[in-house]
Amino acid sequence: MIATYRERGMLRRLSTTPANPRTVLLAQMIVAFASVVVSAALMIFLAWVVLDIAPPERPLEFVVALVAGYAALLGLGMVSAAVVRTSSAANQIGTLLFVALMFFGGAFLPRVLMPDVLREIGEFIPPGLQALTAAWSAEAGDITATTTGQPFWLQIATMAGITVIASSVAAKLFRWE
Repeated sequence: MIATYRERGMLRRLSTTPANPRTVLLAQMIVAFASVVVSAALMIFLAWVVLDIAPPERPLEFVVALVAGYAALLGLGMVSAAVVRTSSAANQIGTLLFVALMFFGGAFLPRVLMPDVLREIGEFIPPGLQALTAAWSAEAGDITATTTGQPFWLQIATMAGITVIASSVAAKLFRWE
Protein backbone atom coordinates (compact mmCIF):
# COMPACT_ATOMS: atom_id res chain seq x y z
CA MET A 1 0.00 0.00 0.00
CA ILE A 2 2.82 2.41 0.84
CA ALA A 3 4.52 1.70 -2.49
CA THR A 4 1.28 2.53 -4.28
CA TYR A 5 1.09 5.94 -2.62
CA ARG A 6 4.76 6.58 -3.44
CA GLU A 7 4.24 5.59 -7.07
CA ARG A 8 1.19 7.81 -7.37
CA GLY A 9 3.13 10.68 -5.83
CA MET A 10 5.95 10.14 -8.29
CA LEU A 11 3.53 10.07 -11.22
CA ARG A 12 1.81 13.21 -9.95
CA ARG A 13 5.16 15.00 -9.78
CA LEU A 14 6.07 13.80 -13.27
CA SER A 15 2.73 15.05 -14.59
CA THR A 16 3.75 18.62 -13.69
CA THR A 17 6.87 18.35 -15.85
CA PRO A 18 6.95 18.47 -19.64
CA ALA A 19 7.64 14.70 -19.67
CA ASN A 20 5.40 12.93 -22.15
CA PRO A 21 3.70 9.70 -20.92
CA ARG A 22 5.02 7.90 -24.01
CA THR A 23 8.56 8.97 -23.14
CA VAL A 24 8.14 7.64 -19.61
CA LEU A 25 6.83 4.30 -20.95
CA LEU A 26 9.67 4.10 -23.47
CA ALA A 27 12.26 4.79 -20.76
CA GLN A 28 10.70 2.10 -18.56
CA MET A 29 10.83 -0.38 -21.45
CA ILE A 30 14.49 0.42 -22.18
CA VAL A 31 15.50 -0.11 -18.55
CA ALA A 32 13.53 -3.36 -18.36
CA PHE A 33 15.08 -4.58 -21.63
CA ALA A 34 18.59 -3.82 -20.48
CA SER A 35 18.13 -5.73 -17.24
CA VAL A 36 16.63 -8.75 -19.01
CA VAL A 37 19.36 -8.90 -21.65
CA VAL A 38 22.11 -8.72 -19.04
CA SER A 39 20.37 -11.31 -16.84
CA ALA A 40 19.82 -13.71 -19.75
CA ALA A 41 23.42 -13.41 -20.92
CA LEU A 42 24.69 -14.04 -17.41
CA MET A 43 22.40 -17.06 -16.97
CA ILE A 44 23.44 -18.60 -20.27
CA PHE A 45 27.11 -18.02 -19.53
CA LEU A 46 26.86 -19.52 -16.02
CA ALA A 47 24.84 -22.49 -17.30
CA TRP A 48 27.56 -23.13 -19.86
CA VAL A 49 30.52 -22.69 -17.49
CA VAL A 50 29.14 -24.14 -14.26
CA LEU A 51 26.56 -26.69 -15.41
CA ASP A 52 28.14 -27.62 -18.75
CA ILE A 53 24.92 -26.87 -20.65
CA ALA A 54 25.60 -26.21 -24.30
CA PRO A 55 24.85 -22.63 -25.38
CA PRO A 56 22.22 -22.01 -28.08
CA GLU A 57 22.96 -23.67 -31.40
CA ARG A 58 21.73 -20.60 -33.28
CA PRO A 59 22.66 -17.67 -31.01
CA LEU A 60 21.41 -14.91 -33.34
CA GLU A 61 17.98 -16.52 -33.68
CA PHE A 62 17.92 -17.10 -29.91
CA VAL A 63 18.62 -13.42 -29.21
CA VAL A 64 15.95 -12.37 -31.72
CA ALA A 65 13.42 -14.77 -30.14
CA LEU A 66 14.32 -13.60 -26.62
CA VAL A 67 14.00 -9.92 -27.49
CA ALA A 68 10.79 -10.36 -29.50
CA GLY A 69 9.17 -12.55 -26.85
CA TYR A 70 10.16 -10.30 -23.98
CA ALA A 71 9.01 -7.20 -25.86
CA ALA A 72 5.60 -8.79 -26.38
CA LEU A 73 5.36 -9.69 -22.70
CA LEU A 74 6.45 -6.21 -21.70
CA GLY A 75 3.87 -4.65 -24.01
CA LEU A 76 1.11 -6.74 -22.44
CA GLY A 77 2.38 -5.83 -18.97
CA MET A 78 2.32 -2.15 -19.89
CA VAL A 79 -1.33 -2.46 -20.96
CA SER A 80 -2.09 -4.01 -17.58
CA ALA A 81 -0.26 -1.22 -15.78
CA ALA A 82 -2.00 1.43 -17.86
CA VAL A 83 -5.55 0.28 -17.13
CA VAL A 84 -5.42 -0.52 -13.41
CA ARG A 85 -5.03 2.01 -10.65
CA THR A 86 -2.63 0.23 -8.29
CA SER A 87 0.63 -1.59 -8.74
CA SER A 88 -0.77 -4.48 -6.68
CA ALA A 89 -3.64 -5.00 -9.12
CA ALA A 90 -1.26 -4.70 -12.08
CA ASN A 91 0.99 -7.34 -10.51
CA GLN A 92 -1.96 -9.68 -9.96
CA ILE A 93 -3.20 -9.29 -13.52
CA GLY A 94 0.34 -9.70 -14.83
CA THR A 95 0.86 -12.85 -12.79
CA LEU A 96 -2.37 -14.43 -14.06
CA LEU A 97 -1.51 -13.53 -17.63
CA PHE A 98 2.05 -14.81 -17.24
CA VAL A 99 0.90 -18.16 -15.84
CA ALA A 100 -1.60 -18.59 -18.70
CA LEU A 101 1.02 -17.70 -21.31
CA MET A 102 3.58 -20.05 -19.74
CA PHE A 103 1.02 -22.87 -19.75
CA PHE A 104 0.33 -22.48 -23.47
CA GLY A 105 4.05 -22.11 -24.09
CA GLY A 106 4.76 -25.47 -22.48
CA ALA A 107 6.54 -24.33 -19.33
CA PHE A 108 4.31 -26.37 -17.00
CA LEU A 109 3.35 -29.32 -19.17
CA PRO A 110 5.67 -30.64 -21.85
CA ARG A 111 4.37 -29.49 -25.24
CA VAL A 112 4.75 -33.03 -26.56
CA LEU A 113 1.92 -34.11 -24.25
CA MET A 114 -0.41 -31.26 -25.20
CA PRO A 115 -3.17 -31.62 -27.78
CA ASP A 116 -2.27 -30.05 -31.14
CA VAL A 117 -4.69 -27.15 -30.58
CA LEU A 118 -2.88 -26.08 -27.38
CA ARG A 119 0.52 -26.50 -29.01
CA GLU A 120 -0.59 -24.41 -31.99
CA ILE A 121 -1.78 -21.61 -29.68
CA GLY A 122 1.52 -21.82 -27.79
CA GLU A 123 3.53 -21.12 -30.94
CA PHE A 124 1.91 -17.71 -31.39
CA ILE A 125 1.68 -16.22 -27.93
CA PRO A 126 4.37 -14.47 -25.93
CA PRO A 127 7.09 -15.16 -24.98
CA GLY A 128 7.48 -17.40 -28.02
CA LEU A 129 8.84 -20.42 -26.18
CA GLN A 130 8.73 -22.56 -29.34
CA ALA A 131 10.96 -20.08 -31.16
CA LEU A 132 13.34 -19.98 -28.18
CA THR A 133 13.43 -23.78 -27.97
CA ALA A 134 14.06 -24.21 -31.69
CA ALA A 135 16.87 -21.62 -31.62
CA TRP A 136 18.50 -23.28 -28.61
CA SER A 137 18.42 -26.78 -30.06
CA ALA A 138 17.06 -27.98 -33.41
CA GLU A 139 16.32 -31.39 -31.89
CA ALA A 140 14.32 -29.91 -29.01
CA GLY A 141 12.50 -27.61 -31.43
CA ASP A 142 11.47 -30.57 -33.56
CA ILE A 143 10.19 -32.47 -30.55
CA THR A 144 8.09 -29.60 -29.22
CA ALA A 145 6.77 -28.23 -32.54
CA THR A 146 3.25 -28.83 -33.77
CA THR A 147 2.61 -31.15 -36.69
CA THR A 148 2.54 -28.13 -39.01
CA GLY A 149 5.76 -26.72 -37.48
CA GLN A 150 5.23 -22.97 -37.88
CA PRO A 151 8.24 -21.11 -39.33
CA PHE A 152 10.52 -19.35 -36.87
CA TRP A 153 10.18 -15.96 -38.56
CA LEU A 154 6.37 -16.18 -38.56
CA GLN A 155 6.49 -16.66 -34.80
CA ILE A 156 8.86 -13.70 -34.45
CA ALA A 157 6.61 -11.53 -36.66
CA THR A 158 3.66 -12.47 -34.44
CA MET A 159 5.59 -11.43 -31.32
CA ALA A 160 6.56 -8.14 -33.00
CA GLY A 161 2.93 -7.51 -33.93
CA ILE A 162 1.80 -8.16 -30.37
CA THR A 163 4.52 -5.80 -29.14
CA VAL A 164 3.49 -2.96 -31.44
CA ILE A 165 -0.23 -3.33 -30.75
CA ALA A 166 0.10 -3.76 -26.97
CA SER A 167 2.62 -0.92 -26.62
CA SER A 168 0.42 1.40 -28.68
CA VAL A 169 -2.63 0.53 -26.60
CA ALA A 170 -0.64 1.06 -23.38
CA ALA A 171 0.61 4.46 -24.55
CA LYS A 172 -2.92 5.47 -25.54
CA LEU A 173 -4.46 4.34 -22.23
CA PHE A 174 -1.68 5.54 -19.90
CA ARG A 175 -2.69 8.28 -17.48
CA TRP A 176 -0.56 10.07 -14.92
CA GLU A 177 -3.05 9.28 -12.15
